[in-house]
Amino acid sequence: MLRWKIERGFGAPVEELSISRERLQKDVHGRDRYLAIGVKKSVLAEYEAVRESLGWRAGLIVPRHLGESQWLVRNGSAGDALLLSGSSQGFTGVIFRDKHPLIVRAVSCHEGEFEDEFYRFLLFYRDRNIPEAAGDYLPLTRLMVIGEGITKERAREIVNETTGGDLRPLGAEDLGLQLPSRDFSFDSIAAPAGLATLSW
Repeated sequence: MLRWKIERGFGAPVEELSISRERLQKDVHGRDRYLAIGVKKSVLAEYEAVRESLGWRAGLIVPRHLGESQWLVRNGSAGDALLLSGSSQGFTGVIFRDKHPLIVRAVSCHEGEFEDEFYRFLLFYRDRNIPEAAGDYLPLTRLMVIGEGITKERAREIVNETTGGDLRPLGAEDLGLQLPSRDFSFDSIAAPAGLATLSW
């Protein structure tokens, strides 16, 4: 079943993929949940060839949002947390509950479609906001917006309109990071600095 779901989700046969799987907490109904991360082996080979031509040796390659998400996971609090990691090609939205990913969605879209797609992502979360065992829905309590495609202010407006909250995007100071100057962008270091926290 897991193999079928992976092939269906990634749109390629398992033999063509390099896959890592992590078992997550069971859902409120006791069903097994997994986080699968996959990439085509042919794409990995291209990256390996580029690194080899540059003389680089990479020990770990992970999606950008994995490093960025460490800031939310390490600075946890009650309620759900949302990471919006944007780029010129779309965004990755990750919602965490109890430091575990609840929803991970990568969306490829043009700049003019960004807001609509982000809104759809939030509706999906809102409509499937799984209650805790006590029957209470957890509110979205933290928001982190990184990268391009949408301003932090506009992302805040869409989140608050959709979820009924009153959130503002977290900055470096909210996450315990002291930047040496205002010219130093948290967005540009969030992923590598977050990834570095994995060794702490």
